[in-house]
Amino acid sequence: MIRPGAAHGGSAEELRVQVVSAELELLNSELLVAAAHPAWEALIQRATGRCPAELYREILLVSQPLSVDEALSPEWYGKFVALRGRLRCLCQEEQIS
Repeated sequence: MIRPGAAHGGSAEELRVQVVSAELELLNSELLVAAAHPAWEALIQRATGRCPAELYREILLVSQPLSVDEALSPEWYGKFVALRGRLRCLCQEEQIS
């Protein structure tokens, strides 16, 4: 999960990269300067259409690589929607910050 640093204890130039388990337990959290990591900056810009400094409360979910067939399957989509909802609730309750 990638979140803007400005909304979570950092500055507008930073990103908070968080790794959560399948049970949504926070495994790792790191604040990094997007401009110092061009690949992260490019990923954010391509995924959102904005540079990292323009983000405020957005959350970008990144999963392990999947085949196209897996990613387009109703089963995977159902799991993704459920996970996204649970993550959104946890973030709003600030259980993951």
